[in-house]
Amino acid sequence: MKQTPIYQQLAEQLAEQIKTGVYQAGQKLPSVRGLAKQMNISITSVMAAYNYLEAQEIIEARYKSGFYVKPQVHFAAPQAGDNKIPPTPESVTSSQLIIDLVASAADGKYHQFSVANPAADLPANEPLRKSFAKLVRQRYSVMQRNTELQGTIKLRQQLTRVLADAGIMTTPDNIIITTGCQSAMMLCLRALAKPGDIIAISSPAYYRILQLLEALDLKVLEIPSHPVTGIDLTVLDGMLSQWPVKALITCPNFANPLGDSMPIEHQQQLLEIVTKYNTTIIEDDVFGELGYQKERPKALKSLDKNGQVLYCSSASKSISPQLKTGWLVADKHKQTILYQQLLMGLAPPMINQLSLADYLTYGNYHQHLSQARQRYQQRYYQALTILQDYFPTDIRLSSPKGGFVLWVELPKSSDTTQLYFSAKEQGILIAPGELFSVSPEKYKHCFRINFSQPWEQDRIEAIKKLGTLIKQLTTSI
Repeated sequence: MKQTPIYQQLAEQLAEQIKTGVYQAGQKLPSVRGLAKQMNISITSVMAAYNYLEAQEIIEARYKSGFYVKPQVHFAAPQAGDNKIPPTPESVTSSQLIIDLVASAADGKYHQFSVANPAADLPANEPLRKSFAKLVRQRYSVMQRNTELQGTIKLRQQLTRVLADAGIMTTPDNIIITTGCQSAMMLCLRALAKPGDIIAISSPAYYRILQLLEALDLKVLEIPSHPVTGIDLTVLDGMLSQWPVKALITCPNFANPLGDSMPIEHQQQLLEIVTKYNTTIIEDDVFGELGYQKERPKALKSLDKNGQVLYCSSASKSISPQLKTGWLVADKHKQTILYQQLLMGLAPPMINQLSLADYLTYGNYHQHLSQARQRYQQRYYQALTILQDYFPTDIRLSSPKGGFVLWVELPKSSDTTQLYFSAKEQGILIAPGELFSVSPEKYKHCFRINFSQPWEQDRIEAIKKLGTLIKQLTTSI
């Protein structure tokens, strides 16, 4: 009788360990060399076993990182936005629900899935704390200095390196420091538009951006987004030919809330369209550093040859929201934006800027990003397994390639605002879908959750309770 090859025996053993939870979704497997030594077999046999499991789509290889367990969970994708009814410009009216959500999110008694904050257990926190302490101790005068209008040169110099990773080759003179990505977008909007003007935006849209447009008294033209490829370019082209749109706000890399990413060919088509209508793009790249692949995707701005893109980002998702530090890259609109900066006073305190500059110089930022990307991908894979265990099987779920938010779609007749209040009574916070559009009913059957934090038992129990509430909600329809 022919003996089973050693590599296949090992593959079957590993597959059984994965099935029984010894190795979980997103977890790294032992190195080829380490497992060969442990099992007292050849490196060739281990590599053959890993290749066999990869062909079975049980594990995946990551460039210069090793082999990881793939999730054996597959949800249907959210349905693409409805483009049968052409969008029209609308005014934004904030729901009182936003106030309730933001106020509740600051209360530590809730299991927090609603606000898109980064993980609290990432390695950047300690060096940042030391940087703050060093600046206060060694340079007390920094506490008494006025903030430079464009931002401290030390931070802008370091940001040229960060931006180069995104394919943006610029100089410190073209960078303006702000109090966050939203503040950067506000400066751009104030430079480009006046009250009553029309701004196009990908839909569903991050609710804080909608609030920003409301505060500036701008009308919103919602362009539907595909859950994988991003904004619908056909609809956008038609709308730009019909309406005098002053700017388009879009997030080509890991958009919030769908997690979609525009393929490079779509980005090039997008630039061709806006150039044809002389429309400016405000690029939100706040999640751009957090792709699950080793190399970060290039920003849309990297393809911009005509100054059509104003690039906005911040440290709020990649490092910490407590830094309150963002930046924008401006070309032809720089002086107008700087004037708005002077009027609005949206530059962060000098100590925040210098601490971030210090961290980017000495804090091993790239190692931090590498760990963050791996951690978020692993927690995403864990989330898939947990949701499969406790959520109804007929939900639709986004499949982000970066970031740490998931868009959950229930049957059309569901009311996730009702779910929000029911979950809140159970000590659980989600972000209901009505917040992500100027039309509350459009996404009322959807909600967003954040999976950045570790999947400790209490958070798993909270998801279990949420799943029970969803089943009760959908069976009562």
